[in-house]
Amino acid sequence: LNRAVNLKLEYKEETEGGINMCLAFDRKYKEKEVTGAIEGMKIMGASQTDIIEKLMQKYNVTKEYVLALLEPQEA
Repeated sequence: LNRAVNLKLEYKEETEGGINMCLAFDRKYKEKEVTGAIEGMKIMGASQTDIIEKLMQKYNVTKEYVLALLEPQEA
């Protein structure tokens, strides 16, 4: 909800044995952002190395995270 309407709501990330839906939505949103960025960079002709380096920096993710999203698209 925070990202959808930019309300900047605060919430706890602690849960008591359940799934934190806020954290789950944030992770899914980030995954979609990175996946979209990969597609855009591929269309622009960026190399795999450039894609990995730029997305690691921009989204503060690991090389393995980017590769996991990059490789299924190439299969």
